[in-house]
Order: sequence, then structure tokens, then C-alpha cells
Amino acid sequence: MNTSDDYAILRDPEMKEIFDSFIVESREILEQLDLDLVDLEKYPDDLELLNKIFRAFHTVKGTSGFLGLSRLGSLTHIAEELLNKLRKGELKLNSDIMDGVLKAYDSMSELVNVIETQLNEDYNVDEAVAMLEKILSSQQDTVVEEKVETVPDTIESLDELPEAQFESVIMVEADDKGDDSDEDAIFVPEVPSGDKKTGKPSAKETKAENSIRVDVARLDDLLNIVSELVLGRNRLAQVYAEASLQYEGTQLVRDLADASRQIDLMTTE
Repeated sequence: MNTSDDYAILRDPEMKEIFDSFIVESREILEQLDLDLVDLEKYPDDLELLNKIFRAFHTVKGTSGFLGLSRLGSLTHIAEELLNKLRKGELKLNSDIMDGVLKAYDSMSELVNVIETQLNEDYNVDEAVAMLEKILSSQQDTVVEEKVETVPDTIESLDELPEAQFESVIMVEADDKGDDSDEDAIFVPEVPSGDKKTGKPSAKETKAENSIRVDVARLDDLLNIVSELVLGRNRLAQVYAEASLQYEGTQLVRDLADASRQIDLMTTE
């Protein structure tokens, strides 16, 4: 059970700058999430949109852990887990899952309100967490049907596939290649070198040239690094605020201000 002492960090004057940044950033994330979730209901197969929503929950989770916000952390963690399965294709978005994601958003929004106004987590998220856990449990055996029934044995036969089928071949299950294979990796097949008649790159060749093979675990590591970068940016802003009071008007403070603005800009991007 949480006590007032669990949230002493939120009342610490030295943490005020970081806490205020957390609230501002969370508000911006919630505002954008509201729009993105409306779009997700219209375009449930939009992978880029799913990734964007996943990153939003992931960012809030990272900062909540730094500030000791356990309820917000547990809520965003389970929501992130569900969204991760969706974006990896392990689950297919349906009405039940959409209801769960919306419930997580509503609970997160209410909890952030309480954190901002009361400096604690006096808001029950158990119902939302239980709902998401139930969805994960009931959906874990769900298999997303593959549109392509067979994968051609030869690379040349890819040229005969319709565009939609060619795209679906991009994601394939790793075969038995020993310890070096990675079933989470993205495989991009080689394609014929251009149009046989004109010699110009085909549309499928161009698409393949713009794709790379990336380990999903590496992408998750990148997201974790970005979360740490946000915390570092907030800490830098706090150091600048303290230094500007003690060394006001010095070249050191001006240089620190420039560095802080540059890091803030890059982190925001």
C-alpha cells in the first residue's frame, strides 16, 4: 500500500523542475494519444500508428519509474505489453483489445490528474490493469492468419507475385539455422535487378532497397535509451536552472544555456 512517504520525491524542491517537466510532457503525450487512438479505430492495421502509440506509453512508463510512480508504472507496463504484441503481429486488433487500450488511456489520464494536483497516486487502476491482463490471457493463443498461403521456393518467382503478396513476404518466421537465427528479425528478400525491358529499378526493387533487417530487441533497446535521454535532458535543465542563479551573467551559464537548448531540441525531435 502506498503512503505519503512514497511520494516524498514529488514534494522535493530539488525535483520540482523534473516533476514539472514530467507533467508537461505527459499532458502533451495524452493530448496526442487522444487523437491517435481515434485514428487507430479507423485504421487498425496502421503499423506506424501502433508504433507511435506504443512509444507514448513506453515514454510515460520510463519517467514514472524514475519518479517512483508505481501505479502509473504498472498501468503503462501492461498497456505497453499489449501494444507490443499488436505491433509485432502476435495479436490482431479487435473491439475487446481496443476497449482495453482506451480503458488504459482513460485511467492514465485520470491518474496523471491526481499526481499533478495531489502529489500522490490516490487513484485505483486495478480495474484497468485486470482488464488488460484478461485480454492478454484470452488472446495469447490467437493466431494472426497469414494472407499468403505459400512462399515461393525461388527468388525469381517473387516477380510474379501481386504487390500486396510481395509485401506480406517481408515478415517470415525464422527457420532452423541454429543459435544465430533470430525469429524476431525482419527478413527482406532479394528482388530481381530491375525491369527486364527497360533496365530501370522496379517498384518492388525500390521498396526492398529502402528496407533493412533489424532485430526487434535492438529497437526495444533504442526506446529504452530514448527514455533515459529524456531523463538526462530534464536533469540538464535542472542543473542549468541552479547554475543560472549562482553564476548569472557568466560565459559558463551562457554556454550551458546553449547546450541545454540544443539537447532539448534534439530530444524533443
